Amino acid sequence: MDVHARDVVDHMATTGVNSETDFEWLSQLRMYLEEEEAGNPETLTVMERMMNAEIEYGYEYLGNSSRLVITPLTDRCYRYGLADMALASGVPLPIPLHRLPPPPPLPSPFPSPSPSNHILLATS
Repeated sequence: MDVHARDVVDHMATTGVNSETDFEWLSQLRMYLEEEEAGNPETLTVMERMMNAEIEYGYEYLGNSSRLVITPLTDRCYRYGLADMALASGVPLPIPLHRLPPPPPLPSPFPSPSPSNHILLATS
């Protein structure tokens, strides 16, 4: 994680990122501590932002993140994942996935055999 963070900061410094509206800054996962009600410190919440996506951090289990190798591809996965969560409004399914009924079988793209569509070959 530290090596990747160093590379990202080095890249932003060499490309001249100097505004909070620069794409290189917006494309990084950022966390902000905010008050939901102004002046009420008991309503503090953590907001995650990346690009134009914003979700409230729900203290989800992050796994063994110290063992995760962070690369530019990992950043891209975070970008798409966070955007997907923001578009879905973070609404969880009402029942766990393992309790969902199986999907119905897909229809076959081939017609079922019937006597009217068989071709009979005569051999002599």
